[in-house]
Amino acid sequence: MVPLSVLDLSPIIEGGNAGQALKNSLDLARHVEALGYRRFWMAEHHNLPGIASAATAVALAHVAAGTSTIRKTSARMRYREGPGSRSSSGSRRAARSA
Repeated sequence: MVPLSVLDLSPIIEGGNAGQALKNSLDLARHVEALGYRRFWMAEHHNLPGIASAATAVALAHVAAGTSTIRKTSARMRYREGPGSRSSSGSRRAARSA
């Protein structure tokens, strides 16, 4: 069987809150664990309203407490902020030196 993974953003639904979003993430992790998925990725987003996974260590600890076999991992998402920004130029420098 091909090992499968899922990536969760832990979105806060309209009218919801971060606590409910983290509960939904745990429900998703339990569901895919039961289906035999190997890894549960949680995206780390900062300064984005509507996303509850900015503190991935806390969010993944919540998921880890409610699951047993699936591996838990964070994924840091970086967005290019525009030409010449520190984020984009730093990424290009790192790519050239690699």
